[in-house]
Amino acid sequence: MSHHSFGLVFLLASPIVEELLFRGSILEKERLAPKYAILASALIYGALNPGENIPYFLFGLLLGYIYYRSGSLSLCILSTMIMNGIPVLLTICYPDVRSVYELMGVLPFIGLVVLSVLLSAGCLYGLNRSFGVPAWQVSRNMDDTSGGVLINE
Repeated sequence: MSHHSFGLVFLLASPIVEELLFRGSILEKERLAPKYAILASALIYGALNPGENIPYFLFGLLLGYIYYRSGSLSLCILSTMIMNGIPVLLTICYPDVRSVYELMGVLPFIGLVVLSVLLSAGCLYGLNRSFGVPAWQVSRNMDDTSGGVLINE
């Protein structure tokens, strides 16, 4: 398998498997309260990514929140594809560079991190505004009388 083919498989298959395993199977179980399920999922996600435990733990918290807020695993898969796609793209475009620091230096990297945090905060704000009620509070059953969705309080 060539270097580019491996990158493509990593980019497409890995996010689907990761999200089905970490968000789909762990967070679908309603044995834990949402915040504890998100925390457990993020801890396992971070622990299984050696060398980058803390960033993956934080990303796992974000993905868990996105999943519970939206009820959509596809948003988590897309987010993971984007996160995995950046290093794959950099590896393809710059095969001789060993790290992002080497490519852009420390100061621009810090700026990129700040920009990422601001964009994430903006996306979370938009997500909160577009979904009035968190997905875990919406019943899967329809209200027979009004035809609307029941809200679990």
